[in-house]
Amino acid sequence: MMKKLITTNDEPVKSLNGDRFDIQKYVEGLCEFIDECETPMTIAVQGTWGSGKTSIMKMIEKELNKKLKDEREKRSVWFNTWQFSQFNMQENLSLILINAIIRDLKIEKDSSFKDMEDTIKTLFSWSKSGLQDYMRNKGANKLAEDMSVFLKVDTGLMKLRNQFEKCIDAACNKRNTDRIAIFIDDLDRLEPSIAIEILEVLKNFLDVKNCVFILAVDYDVVINGIKGKYRTNIDEMKGKSFFDKMIQVPFNMPVENYKIDDFVEAEYKKISGDKPDNNTDIDLIDLIESSIGTNPRSIKRLLNSFSLQLRIRKHEYAEEGMGESLNRLLLFAVLCMQLSFEKLYYFLATRHKDISGDLLLLLNGEIGLEMYETYGWKADNELREMLESEQIERIKIFIDKLNVLLGVDNEEELRSYAVDAIERLKKVLRDSSATSIQGEIISENLDYDELYEKFWDEVRPRIEEKKSGEFELRDIYKHRYQDVRAKDRIFSYHIAVLRKRARVVLCIAKNNDEDKALKIYQMLKSEKNKIEEKIYALYRFDGLELNWDWRPNKYQLHIALEYNIGGISEVNDDERNNLVDFVVNGFDAFNKTFTDLVNDMDESMKK
Repeated sequence: MMKKLITTNDEPVKSLNGDRFDIQKYVEGLCEFIDECETPMTIAVQGTWGSGKTSIMKMIEKELNKKLKDEREKRSVWFNTWQFSQFNMQENLSLILINAIIRDLKIEKDSSFKDMEDTIKTLFSWSKSGLQDYMRNKGANKLAEDMSVFLKVDTGLMKLRNQFEKCIDAACNKRNTDRIAIFIDDLDRLEPSIAIEILEVLKNFLDVKNCVFILAVDYDVVINGIKGKYRTNIDEMKGKSFFDKMIQVPFNMPVENYKIDDFVEAEYKKISGDKPDNNTDIDLIDLIESSIGTNPRSIKRLLNSFSLQLRIRKHEYAEEGMGESLNRLLLFAVLCMQLSFEKLYYFLATRHKDISGDLLLLLNGEIGLEMYETYGWKADNELREMLESEQIERIKIFIDKLNVLLGVDNEEELRSYAVDAIERLKKVLRDSSATSIQGEIISENLDYDELYEKFWDEVRPRIEEKKSGEFELRDIYKHRYQDVRAKDRIFSYHIAVLRKRARVVLCIAKNNDEDKALKIYQMLKSEKNKIEEKIYALYRFDGLELNWDWRPNKYQLHIALEYNIGGISEVNDDERNNLVDFVVNGFDAFNKTFTDLVNDMDESMKK
């Protein structure tokens, strides 16, 4: 019984019969150009890794030879540079390339083949790697004799070009054709300086009549290769001039025009066992295009990760009622995020319990940071860094597609949306780390609620002992935040214990009297040196940082004592004692330093 295939491999497509992205017009157009162009000609097939360069070249080669009955009549030669660059063979790769081409021409009986073969053997003997063997076997006198003879013939290496041209002529006559197409794949996988050497050899010695070279190469590789080989920086114009000299026709892979809809829908159905309902196939395409894009290799990797994840979780999901279509789509969306927005994925996955409609609105740009905080949430450094990242505009588009997938179209609907959809997303995020590059990032056995509860049970009584009489400990907020406030005071203390860091903050409120708050803050800064000396005399160890300008906002000014060694999830039991010590003694140092001082400043300004 044949097994059901639930994955898609990364083998290149070899004919138009396997075209699943509707690129037939590009293949046929290139074939016509190769058949009709003047020779010699060099075409560069350009694109990122995984964009389909090898596939389109394979399809072109198949079309060029499709009417042939005998394999020996092929009008093409194929060489994979990456394959022959392994095992320290890069040094002689140019000679290996030339040798492979003439052998693939199938002209062994022609005299030009024997002449060319002898020349290649001699050149290899004179190469750096072959010279030592030659010296051992034949001696220095014989080497000098051979070199003197060879250098007299057509000024040395010009002999190579002439012999190669004769080989091409012999191949064309044998096949009754006026050209040979030479495909050179994976140039952009080589060390850039080696790729440049190959291009220079093609131009100087192999660029002969009746040859059309089709190269898989990328412009950036050429530029980096020039810099590496000649140890120089070149400007854009010089780089382009070099590229234009080597390449007559650049062809960019039409990745943006790939028709991925049918392919994705068919593979999704094959993997998941059902066809997405209610036009959710459009949602799939939206998710892909707003994340990984239309690179075929990236899409295949996504689909294979999706297949693996479904099989890991299928029994568990079924038992929990997680087997329906929406949950599979949510998994698909999370994997898109995992592959394209690594920081966003780890940000959400490591704090999946705290995901809310408000956070999704913030990430897709529906609400701003101030509005987010007015809803009662705290924006830590990690979240702020996410909102300021280079990817944020793309993230907004992706999160918007995710929200649509959840069935949410606007702020009001998301803020009041059924908890079930958000809870499903949280579970999928928690379960998805099996296919992440960095491996397991969320311990399913680690109960953060319990960690925080034990931590605050130990800390709060000790803070109660150290606080000034008029201050009160407020309820713990979101497990992480402890406020210490006093009625009718312009300032308060805020303690934050996060997953990766912790801090004690003096908060000077601006809501009622912004001018007074600014004056008090400026007065404190004017005594900065004295204040720091007092704080550090009371409490000091490596890993502390006193930040005088810690994230002022519309409502408060802050002075923060930060602990950057680790938060609740990044410390062992011994280090957790240090974290407890920081919170208790850091608060004590702030309380003894600021409480009377700020009170006095506040009272003096009332007179």
